[in-house]
Amino acid sequence: MRWPVERLDRLATPLGLLALGGAVAALPLLGNVFAETVMALAGLFAIVAVGLNLLFGYAGKISFGHNAFMTMGAYASGILTTGFGLAPVGAMLAGAVGTGLVALALGAPILRLRGHYLAMATLALGQVTIIVSTRWTEVTGGLTGIPGVPDFRVLGLVFDTKTKMYYLIWGVALGGFLLSFRVIDSRFGRALRALGAHEPAAEALGVPVVRCRVQVFVLSAMYAAVAGSLYAH
Repeated sequence: MRWPVERLDRLATPLGLLALGGAVAALPLLGNVFAETVMALAGLFAIVAVGLNLLFGYAGKISFGHNAFMTMGAYASGILTTGFGLAPVGAMLAGAVGTGLVALALGAPILRLRGHYLAMATLALGQVTIIVSTRWTEVTGGLTGIPGVPDFRVLGLVFDTKTKMYYLIWGVALGGFLLSFRVIDSRFGRALRALGAHEPAAEALGVPVVRCRVQVFVLSAMYAAVAGSLYAH
């Protein structure tokens, strides 16, 4: 029996995700510590990539500076847990919200730029963050970082091994991926698609272009902050 092409197309994405999920879940069982570490980092960058997909893939706005937001999330978790005794989950949420506010303040002027100017502005943002994080040693610890960051804890579960953190990272990545689908299928997501397809036409149809640009920039920055927070632990 030959399946219609349309049906195969509909099955391709869920089957691909199922295969990827199975491979990710089974990897730690192989006992290869190096591969597990690499894939844990891949999971962190997958979280960032989901946010960037909303910004660049749908809204059509490029950013070379999201390492800045990932750094903010990491240092927020490190500082809030070691210096203020905040629980890791609370530190992650606070870091994501704080990073979102920074992105809101920066996004309004930066996103008025176009093309190469926008790319260079976001690249500069990332470079400035690297300089600040390595030289403001009183707060960031410089190149040595912040010592004593506690293990991640949530709902009574302690993620105190690399394998446990591996599964947590990929669980968060899956959650972020599913959330992005909800965003894309929402009214806001349709506005983003219109913005990315043809900005003048979207504006003529009543899409609040400037507001949508800033909102998706903030959302993608918060994705990066969550990844940074997980990296800190």
